[in-house]
Amino acid sequence: MVEHTKTTLDSWKLLMIVREPIDRFLSGFLTLCVIETVETQLPSKCYGCGKDVACVLTRLYERASSFAADRNNFVLTHEDNYWFPQNWFCSLARYRRNFHTLKYWPDHTRRQQMMNELKDILLKAKVPTNNVDTIIARTNSYGNNTDNYEKYRLFYHDIITSSSKLQQLFSSIYFHDYELFQFPYNYSDSRVFMERRAVSGMESVMTQG
Repeated sequence: MVEHTKTTLDSWKLLMIVREPIDRFLSGFLTLCVIETVETQLPSKCYGCGKDVACVLTRLYERASSFAADRNNFVLTHEDNYWFPQNWFCSLARYRRNFHTLKYWPDHTRRQQMMNELKDILLKAKVPTNNVDTIIARTNSYGNNTDNYEKYRLFYHDIITSSSKLQQLFSSIYFHDYELFQFPYNYSDSRVFMERRAVSGMESVMTQG
């Protein structure tokens, strides 16, 4: 787009909507590993782990480590695109300063505040009102709020946050998402997160331009 319009990125307002890491992970986990598997009776794709969230996190850690070590020879899967850290996408290492970041929250109040901010940005950018309304409606409907979804979300959330081992694994994968996007980390064993035992080589993915 920049080459086509003969402009620079400084001429553009770039938006990035990010999600609280555990909320994002569970959304993908429930979609791929629980709900789709149960409702369609198809084999789970989830790294061969089925509904075992500890297995999924372990395989994700291994795959993320491999990608960080040699991303040029790494073949991304559908699951990787769901679960790899958000700061690895959109060439953020190179263009971070060009992005205006909005946070998509699971609770209605903060999510509505984000929607209002998004609407203001789009209108100030002179996006046609009907297009703005469509974008807001589609973004606001994102996610699954069924009773089954919430039941599963709470169940697997408790599994992760009640285990020091799984918290360590989770924070190793997503530390930089929490740090860069300034999401709070409020789980029971906060020491696990503060130790900052990031996956070996993961930080290099962010620093490569």
